[in-house]
Amino acid sequence: MLTRDNEQILLNEIHVLCMEAADHYEAATSKEGGADMKPIFSAAAEEHRGFAAKLAAYIRLNDDQPKLPDPDRETLALFLTSIKGRLANNERQMLIEDQVKMEQRLSETITTALRCDLPQDVKLLLEDILAKANSMQHVLRNAE
Repeated sequence: MLTRDNEQILLNEIHVLCMEAADHYEAATSKEGGADMKPIFSAAAEEHRGFAAKLAAYIRLNDDQPKLPDPDRETLALFLTSIKGRLANNERQMLIEDQVKMEQRLSETITTALRCDLPQDVKLLLEDILAKANSMQHVLRNAE
């Protein structure tokens, strides 16, 4: 039986979070309340997909399969975001807050992973993702 160690679990979780963040940014670009944020959201979606691809490649090199987001959970999350947006007084504000929360989850998970004994190239990739997540939190908070 194949068991995963903590590092594999964390890397897979970060991969999923990057994919989910990309999906959420992409979905936000089509929302009316996020129209002025479309260039920022589109760029963030592309960067998160790139990070996810790099992590997936590393995970495969270590004879594991990258975990993918749960499509049912992801559909439900996007549906709830849509409903929240319709009910919110300020859809733009709600979209920004949701993305900040996603970036915070990503940052926290990466910080935990960086405490593990990982190869230097993976740590550098995680540090790049962490820097982007922190930068996006700053950009989003300034846009509020």
